[in-house]
Amino acid sequence: MKYRVYLPLLILFIVILWMGSGLLKSAQEKYVTSKLSPNKLSTKPLQKVLIDISKNVTTQKTLTLQGELMPIRRVQIKAETSSKVMHIAVVRGQLVQEGELILSLDPQERILKVKQAQTEIDAAQLNFNANEKLVTQGAKSKTQLEAMRANLSRAQTNLEAAQLELARIDIRAPFAGIIENTLPALGQRLMLGEDIVALADIDPIIVRADVPQTQINNLGIKTQGVASLLTGDNFTGKIHNIAPSALNASRTFEIEFALELYAQAQKIPPLGMSASLVLNLIETEAFEISPAILAQNKQGALVIKAVDENNKVIYVPIIVVKTSAGNLWVTGIKDGTRVITRGAAFVAENELVEAMTQAAVTKITADQSSAQP
Repeated sequence: MKYRVYLPLLILFIVILWMGSGLLKSAQEKYVTSKLSPNKLSTKPLQKVLIDISKNVTTQKTLTLQGELMPIRRVQIKAETSSKVMHIAVVRGQLVQEGELILSLDPQERILKVKQAQTEIDAAQLNFNANEKLVTQGAKSKTQLEAMRANLSRAQTNLEAAQLELARIDIRAPFAGIIENTLPALGQRLMLGEDIVALADIDPIIVRADVPQTQINNLGIKTQGVASLLTGDNFTGKIHNIAPSALNASRTFEIEFALELYAQAQKIPPLGMSASLVLNLIETEAFEISPAILAQNKQGALVIKAVDENNKVIYVPIIVVKTSAGNLWVTGIKDGTRVITRGAAFVAENELVEAMTQAAVTKITADQSSAQP
């Protein structure tokens, strides 16, 4: 009877002890967790990245534009009189000098008009001289003589016009240039004002390109650069003209870049060909990187990933100032920055990483090779 009374109390005591031991264990676990850093709890290894210690060098900042090869001027030579083509002195693509004969028209009609005008002058002159004597004798009035004087003057004007028409049968180059199109055929009759040939002035040849309004203040007359063609040819030169106002549609400024052809004794490039124009701007301190390591931050700006003194990944904003041999020259990276050159795609901002230089990787590899039996 006595044991029955103490049995429930004993069971209750055992339950209390069991629960208390569980609470104590939980508290100990929380204490240990709070004291240990996440890195001590985690066994996941840090991501390895390859870095390069930046060192800026002085480089030429450039501006790259796309343009088109054009002559400095182009004119369409037209027929100044009507006649048949009698002689062609040049061919398409030929270089001609100022005043050089391009083609000649048939002069026969113009020669006849000159002879006819000269005959009219002779007749008018004889008539005037004869009537002048009659006026002196009182047989003719001065009014009649003045009418004959007007006839003589009109005949002289007709002769001058006929002579001018005769001179227009020879079509000559108004300036040195290149013949751009096919000429009319022999025997073809040209009408007054009809197109004969297009003449392009290639001294100099220019690259015409559009400059964004954000860059126009960085350029000036005589800014130097290089024009590269799809043929592989490169031509040095300089800006010789900048439009004073922007184009309404694009808000860009048209420039003309003159190629230095004659000084370089290079062949004449085909007009109308596309050209990549690289203009030299100011010198600046820049660091060369591979475009493969470029990234963007949340605002969409260009950045590269680097590692700070705590081995955390950081973003460094950059500005591209030049392209060269497939690489980029950028500003914004301070000397001594640990730029991630390999593994950047696998790490995020503020992530802890294990950073190593190429020299360190090479040494570890060499040590491992020498340690092998």
